Amino acid sequence: MSATPTVKPGAGKELTAEDMAVLKIRSKLSESDIKKLHAEFWHDNPDGIMTNETYEKFYQKQKEDSTIRNFPRELAFNLFDSNHDKKLDFVEFLMANAFASAENRREALGYLFDMFDTSLDGRMDMTELAAFNSIVTTSVKKTQNASTSEAMNVAGQIFSFIGLNAEKKLTKEQFIEECEKIPLLKTMFKVKK
Repeated sequence: MSATPTVKPGAGKELTAEDMAVLKIRSKLSESDIKKLHAEFWHDNPDGIMTNETYEKFYQKQKEDSTIRNFPRELAFNLFDSNHDKKLDFVEFLMANAFASAENRREALGYLFDMFDTSLDGRMDMTELAAFNSIVTTSVKKTQNASTSEAMNVAGQIFSFIGLNAEKKLTKEQFIEECEKIPLLKTMFKVKK
């Protein structure tokens, strides 16, 4: 067993060509934008971990009319802290930025699909959908002031997505289409441009 911790592709201090290729595909950001965000992230977070406090500092440095300032910052940690440790690594931070810069809700939902498609196979299975559901249910309660009953209703609707095909895996398009049918998700993922 190795004593070296495993780091997900792109989360390290150095970006390899392979990391860059994956991050460009997943974030839809340009190489120069990724490099800029990577440099800023590591400058502000030399240990490779962004806490709520350092995210707040990053947020405050953004222009008032920037997409980041228009993005509800509480969602960054709720949605993109994939391991729920109340910290963002670079990949989580990058995806939050990509999500915040989405031109429309469908594009934003596509970023969420990419974030939760941890197998990187372009399909969302039950385990990946459960991870998404857990975070969304919490986020709906926190950011939309939804009752527990309303949040559970959203959770039930999300779990029904998986029955869409015999493979029990969702394509990105199926995921987006189904999310678009849930009013609380439409409100929560409204892109503020």
